[in-house]
Amino acid sequence: MMKKFVISFVIVLATLVGGSALNAGTTTVQAATKYRTVKVTPKKMRGTWYHYMGKKDGMYKMVIKKHQVSWGFGKLYKLPSLTITKTMQKGKRSMYNFNSKTHPGDTGSYFTMTMKIRGKKRTVIASPQQDPSLKPMVFTHFKTKHQYFAPLSIQKHLAF
Repeated sequence: MMKKFVISFVIVLATLVGGSALNAGTTTVQAATKYRTVKVTPKKMRGTWYHYMGKKDGMYKMVIKKHQVSWGFGKLYKLPSLTITKTMQKGKRSMYNFNSKTHPGDTGSYFTMTMKIRGKKRTVIASPQQDPSLKPMVFTHFKTKHQYFAPLSIQKHLAF
């Protein structure tokens, strides 16, 4: 009789300890952000892109080539020694970071999206803002006299 009691006690104790250990290990895991260096700029991002900054500043131009990025007002500044990093996270948009090896402060982050402009769906690239209350700037393939911004809700769907 005592032997059955001891065996039952050990089984119950093992079940309780094992069950609490299983519960302790069930924490939620965040999706891991992956970084990958890319050799060339994706084709859908290449070309000449424009963003109207307002009457005072005018048109901001950005030219993205296979291995080079340049931007500015009027005269374009070329980003020297370009390194392209793709940031990915499951369920979020991929972001491309253009970095300079020689000038660490010279960087830019962009992602592609489609947006309805003048009743037509267009592929645009957008640049997220550092201030989360500001909407991402949208760059189009055509010159315009209107500032375009992506919806503020798009910020939470970006891989950072």
